[in-house]
Amino acid sequence: MRINMQAQSLSDALIQLGEQASLQIFYLPETVQGLNAPAVAGSLTPDQALQRLLAGTGVEFRRNGTRVSLTRGPAAAAQLEAVRVAGSRSPTTEGTNSYTTDSSNTATRLNLSLRETPQSVSVVTHQQIEDYNLNTLLDVMRYTPGMFVTGPDGVSDQEVSIQSRGFGVDNILIDGQATDRSNFNMRTISGDMSMYDRVEVLRGAAGLLYGVGSPSAAVNMVRKRPTADPLLNLSVGAGTHDRYSAMFDGGGAVGPTDNVRGRLVANYQNENGFVDVSRSTNRSLYGVMEFDLGERTTLGLGASYQRYRVDGIHAGTPAHLDGTPFDLSRSAFWGQAWSSQQRETATYFADLNHDFGNGWKSKVSAMYTTGESDSVYPFFSRISGDPDHFSFSSTGWDYSTRQTNVEATLTGPFQLLGREHEIVVGATYRNELSKAANPWDDDGSSYIVDPYNFNPRMSPGSGLTPSSDPMMWDNRSKNTGIFGTTRFSLTDSTKLILGARLGWYEQQGTGWYFGQREWGEAVRQNAEFTPYAGIVQDLDDWHSVYASYAQVFQPQGAVDFNGAQLDPMTGTNLEVGIKGEYFDGALNTSLALYQIKQRNRAVADDENCPAGGPISCSRAAGEVESKGIDVEISGALTPAWQVGGGYTYNAARYTKDSNPARVGKRISDEVPRHLFKVFTNYRPAGDWNRWNFGGSVYMQSAVFVDDGAFQARQGGYAVVGLMAGYRVNQNFNLVLNVDNLFDRRYRTALGASWDGSGVRYGAPLNAMLRAEYRM
Repeated sequence: MRINMQAQSLSDALIQLGEQASLQIFYLPETVQGLNAPAVAGSLTPDQALQRLLAGTGVEFRRNGTRVSLTRGPAAAAQLEAVRVAGSRSPTTEGTNSYTTDSSNTATRLNLSLRETPQSVSVVTHQQIEDYNLNTLLDVMRYTPGMFVTGPDGVSDQEVSIQSRGFGVDNILIDGQATDRSNFNMRTISGDMSMYDRVEVLRGAAGLLYGVGSPSAAVNMVRKRPTADPLLNLSVGAGTHDRYSAMFDGGGAVGPTDNVRGRLVANYQNENGFVDVSRSTNRSLYGVMEFDLGERTTLGLGASYQRYRVDGIHAGTPAHLDGTPFDLSRSAFWGQAWSSQQRETATYFADLNHDFGNGWKSKVSAMYTTGESDSVYPFFSRISGDPDHFSFSSTGWDYSTRQTNVEATLTGPFQLLGREHEIVVGATYRNELSKAANPWDDDGSSYIVDPYNFNPRMSPGSGLTPSSDPMMWDNRSKNTGIFGTTRFSLTDSTKLILGARLGWYEQQGTGWYFGQREWGEAVRQNAEFTPYAGIVQDLDDWHSVYASYAQVFQPQGAVDFNGAQLDPMTGTNLEVGIKGEYFDGALNTSLALYQIKQRNRAVADDENCPAGGPISCSRAAGEVESKGIDVEISGALTPAWQVGGGYTYNAARYTKDSNPARVGKRISDEVPRHLFKVFTNYRPAGDWNRWNFGGSVYMQSAVFVDDGAFQARQGGYAVVGLMAGYRVNQNFNLVLNVDNLFDRRYRTALGASWDGSGVRYGAPLNAMLRAEYRM
């Protein structure tokens, strides 16, 4: 990179270097007091520039990614509150050893600190992902405050529902670009954490940037990027339930300068799991290159591939007619050994960043994703007249998706009434085609089974043959929009954020049964206006109060008695709160109160439905309301102690419905009212400085299924985890993770009345040991 600095005080030189090289430089004020720096110019690496600045000063530096720490003498010990930070704000968490981040743009596309953002934002950092061995997006969600994972409710253990504030989450993003997870796409899109730096979660309505969705949350997985310096991370692991893992992560500058940089990540995981018969493997590969096309322009190109396979699909053990689970072991398998599912996801992406100077920057991003899922498995049914016995036959489904995303943004400052403000404008485009097919005919075989004498190899094979007239569905959608956000600096302590989006949405779905087109539907929404407003008032140097209004819309295919499409559902999120930022941003806290109303929900209108009209008629008259509290803490309590976690209370109820009996009842009893999560890591000093110790606690209140005679309940419970790390030398570490320390028996899914299956248990006591090499 090009460095150009004149001779000046060392303190000023460090600030200038941080800005030119995008570094964050941490130091005590007395470390650089009274010192001067020489002029430094030329094409230099960050290390070369630091060496020239610090030559002869007695100040030493240590760099980890974009973070640099300075000390004078080996005994220098930094008290967190005294640390100064020089350089630019960076959201990247890799190499920071932190449980928080400096900034996020998931809420508004403006790079704001968590305290400056007038909504609830959580960040699961790279350090947390490593400390607690979070391998999948679902692992991350289980550790994220305010997020609840239900299920599994699909074919494999990866097919679950993520809930936030009483609603299902359907906005899953990669580098800020939304992927469509509807229409069975959860079975074709995967999330392997080895390729990501962090996961940012915006709770509440997120329509400003992403247009369509529920007022639940937006989950943004942010990819790792190349570094100019050489990088090599190797990891192997082994654990209970025959779990094995291996990971390679390497990169750096390509060639004699750092104008071209690359990174390659390869990951492998295999486990038999705690459920008998079932076993899974996961393979992923991720590569990215960055090219400096000039001093102000950078082009990024990359691709990723993931293949996940499970052999022995576990459908979840059965329950009695009254909802009581059969008295079976947690390891009991409910399926057939020949069943399997294979999922493959490939993503190709490019981004072009340009710095115009004076703070103005542009970014254009594009992404193309393909996903495939093929599965064959037994389908269980309760036997009429003999409810404690079941039958099964064979079935299979294939799913595919093709998705294209493009986003362009322009960001910069402007002057108005003597003050500087910020603005971002942008446009988004998403096109998606997904297909589902049941391409098999079974051989007519049916097997009667007793849960207490179950044979997972009862049938020799699926007995499926290719069908000449398969059942098929396809879905095509297009989502485009333009948006803008402005952050007005009303005073030094008061910031007003105003934004809006105009969105266009089209969807067409078609179904074929046995070679005949049976149904089709089309949904269209034009120039849907989505407003956004937020205000942040600083109380002092550490605390701010805020209020915000956010909205999102969700088209629906239901029609009224005239056959006209209903207006879209709208979700509005009102939120007030207080946030704290301490130790120069090393620790963040927040307390939020929120109210969400989702209006225009389709409700039955059979009385006004004319004879010979649509199959069913609806009115856009339903409404639900969600209220709650979010409390969160993330970051460093001391230089040696990282902590993250939060408490959530949520009550989501029907307020208007065509069925009066529903009004006042909860939307779903399968989502707990209370959630508490905390995870921590402590690095002692002195004789124990090679060690670090951590622990986690997950607690939730009771959940229910209330379906007539089928009454199932899981009481509140707590699960405790431990971790310990040992630094053998500068490059080699050992890490041990222990989950469910007290071997708590609990259910993650309570089953369903219609087929009697689906009872799933959380993993029993288990452990994983990893050996890591870093250079």
